[in-house]
Amino acid sequence: MAPLLTTTKGAAAFYWRCLQRAFSGKFAKAEGWTGGLSIIAVVIAWIASPSAGDERTLLTVLPAAFFVGAFSLTVLLGIILAPFEIYRDELRARKAAEALRQPKIAISLPDTGTVNIETAGSTTESLAGSRQTVSGSFMTDVVCLYCKNVGEVPLRNCRARVLSASRVSDDDTAALKFTESIELPWRKEDTSCLIVDLPPGETRRIWIGSVRTHGHFWVYRELKELALEAQQVFGPPGTYRIVVQVDSDDGPPMQVLLEVKAAEGRKPEKAGLWRGIAQVAILAQGSPVVEAVIA
Repeated sequence: MAPLLTTTKGAAAFYWRCLQRAFSGKFAKAEGWTGGLSIIAVVIAWIASPSAGDERTLLTVLPAAFFVGAFSLTVLLGIILAPFEIYRDELRARKAAEALRQPKIAISLPDTGTVNIETAGSTTESLAGSRQTVSGSFMTDVVCLYCKNVGEVPLRNCRARVLSASRVSDDDTAALKFTESIELPWRKEDTSCLIVDLPPGETRRIWIGSVRTHGHFWVYRELKELALEAQQVFGPPGTYRIVVQVDSDDGPPMQVLLEVKAAEGRKPEKAGLWRGIAQVAILAQGSPVVEAVIA
């Protein structure tokens, strides 16, 4: 009984809205049309000088009949069109609300796939004002994502997280077990920088992991900053598929399915750096969740 009563109330409220829309503004519209007709009738009566009966018909009966007919016709048409107009307005309102919830974040990879970063060094300045920077040490092949605010308002409290990951090796597929998501840093020189604000048009890098000489791929965080179960994410050489989520206080999350193929690099024959190699690709991205499944 209760569902029937609820349905009846909802139907009554809907048809009441239809009647309100059907009558809204119709009286003034019909009155305006009748006023225009009356002016034409007055001009005709002034020119033709009809009899008293014809003048009464021309100036009174005809405008009154026209008003009743016009008002009734517009109300009837309004009743017929009201359900569609209500549906159209609600559809537009929903699309507008969904547009406000669309992500204002654009995520991409560096052109080179990975980047090389300096971890130590110094910059000296001469008396003439020129500067020279010397790197003391650096880390090769760091996997990162470019995150850009493409909206018109700032994005506050942006966070990036590894939600899930798997390693696909030659012999098996092993899931990487970690209970909580792993937050990723926004600054290469400060891996504890986990929250940033993004003004409109600004691009920041999300640092994900580094590839070592023999192809080991590790999440780009200090070990002491991670729980024990997360201190070995990701791991030995192989193919990794990682879901990274970026979210903020001002919009829905954006997820990216990233594939990283980490391997041992070729050892230099003489002098030079022995470095690991990595091939990086974005397999899919979506909001609020990525549709692709890690396999």
